[in-house]
Amino acid sequence: MKSADAFQVNLNGAEEVSDHANAPETQRETADPAASAAGIDGGLQTLFEFDPAASRLNWSDAAAAARILGVEPQGLADSNDAYEALIDGAPDPQRTAAFSGSAQSYACQYRLKRCDGGSHWVEERGGWIG
Repeated sequence: MKSADAFQVNLNGAEEVSDHANAPETQRETADPAASAAGIDGGLQTLFEFDPAASRLNWSDAAAAARILGVEPQGLADSNDAYEALIDGAPDPQRTAAFSGSAQSYACQYRLKRCDGGSHWVEERGGWIG
């Protein structure tokens, strides 16, 4: 199914680390309703490209990615394996299929373990480009 040389991913997440059900009422009310249902406040967004030949992630906005992941920019996950280690639970099957080249695109939501010990929900959408 793969028809391109690179894979581009849009990642939406929050800088705040909280469980949505336990978040303050004001935080829940100001968030996007669809994202709120999953606990995503949509406060931060970044892109990364996955280069399958080099097995590397290239972040478009290292500062936003670092805030989403809870690390300094130099500590960003630089491979899909390193990034998947931060996913709480098993990676979404659609994500796995797309990264392996057997699907053209995907969208999923999952809980991301931050390097600072917290976790939060993120939304990820991606597809092959080129």
